[in-house]
Amino acid sequence: MRNAFFLPAAMVAPLLLTGCSGEPSQSEISTSVSTFMTELGRIVATQAPRPLAVDDVEKHGCTLERGMTYVCDVTLTVSGGYMPQPQTRTAPMRFTRMAEGWVASE
Repeated sequence: MRNAFFLPAAMVAPLLLTGCSGEPSQSEISTSVSTFMTELGRIVATQAPRPLAVDDVEKHGCTLERGMTYVCDVTLTVSGGYMPQPQTRTAPMRFTRMAEGWVASE
C-alpha cells in the first residue's frame, strides 16, 4: 500500500519542480525589467524632463551564471528621460530568482 503512493509521487515530483526552476520566461523578464526601469526612473526623475518608460522587451536567450542567476540577452525599447525618440538596444542583463520573483540588474 505504501509503495502504491510513493511511486506516483516520485514520478510527479520532478514535473512539479520543473515549474520552479529554469531561466526566466519572456513575461517574467518584461515584468522585472519594467520594475527595474521604474526604480531607475525614480533616481533620475529629479533631473530628466520626462519619466522613463519601457515600450518593448524581447528575450533572446539566457545562460545560467550561478545558483538562480541567469544572464539573458534582452532587447529593450525605452523612451522618456533625455531621449527625444525611443531608443532600442540589445544588451546582457542579469536576472536572479528571489522570493518575490525575478529581479533584474545590469
